[in-house]
Amino acid sequence: MEELLTNVTISLVSTGLWNTSTVAAVQSSEIVYTYNSRTLWAGYLASIGATLVAVVIGVSAVWVNGGSGNRSFSLLVASTRNPHLDNVFLVDDVKRLDEVRETRLRFGQLGGNGQQWAFGTDGDFKLQSSGSMRAV
Repeated sequence: MEELLTNVTISLVSTGLWNTSTVAAVQSSEIVYTYNSRTLWAGYLASIGATLVAVVIGVSAVWVNGGSGNRSFSLLVASTRNPHLDNVFLVDDVKRLDEVRETRLRFGQLGGNGQQWAFGTDGDFKLQSSGSMRAV
């Protein structure tokens, strides 16, 4: 069946039933480029200026923050932590680094009103009667 329809379609196309002739006037035109060094340098200077502004802002942000960060989970938690996690992430001793890496975190409600959700250690939350975690 498929081959039959293919043959019929090819036959109909080759008969010229769908071809239309018309009279058309075609004009040839030349594409002309003009070069202006001032325009070129204005674009270059604008892009170099914007780049320098962005670099200055980036370098000042790294300077103010004391270094650059990465997209690790621990950096995300450290930047959005609750006050109880300060003791966990302030590591001055290299020996405590493994302890920090092995710290298990939970996500739950903080505060008396339960409006703020944050990460914390197991000791920061207690189990409520409803089964949800609530900050101590």
